[in-house]
Amino acid sequence: MGRRRVDVTLIAAALVLSACGLFRPELDMAAPSFGLESALVVEFDRNAAIGVRRGDDGLELLRLRPDGAGWDADVIASTSTADGAATVQFAADEGQSSDPRVYLYGVAPPDATSVAVRITGTANDQDEPRITGGAVQDGLWLVVVFAADLAPADIGWEFMDARDRSVLAGTGVYP
Repeated sequence: MGRRRVDVTLIAAALVLSACGLFRPELDMAAPSFGLESALVVEFDRNAAIGVRRGDDGLELLRLRPDGAGWDADVIASTSTADGAATVQFAADEGQSSDPRVYLYGVAPPDATSVAVRITGTANDQDEPRITGGAVQDGLWLVVVFAADLAPADIGWEFMDARDRSVLAGTGVYP
């Protein structure tokens, strides 16, 4: 009898906190409701994340933000893609926050399991920007570069297979 009372009390407390916007599900639990795989979502902090998914006509890049007791998502970029063709897309988010970001995303070649990104245009006296992401999930991938003033030509990328062999490499947007 005592355990049941504790369980009911915890559930009631979670419902009250949720209604007040003080509790929200973790992003990895909410991602599937937006058609996102958890591996294709990069959370910047508790108040912002980005994800990539297949849309009706191609790929969609989504910005996720807390909304009361859950998350809300907006499509910030979309690109059409040929079925099965490897792609590298580029989107900048420099005016949207105090922490400028560049998003690289797309369709991976069939044997790729990860993608590595390097900045080719960084001056020697500048710190290397933080880069996160790079997993391939269901043929899609997403990398976030925390830097301002990057052009596609400043970014080199390389798809790797499970044995760490190069599958495809290049610079900028592809194809």
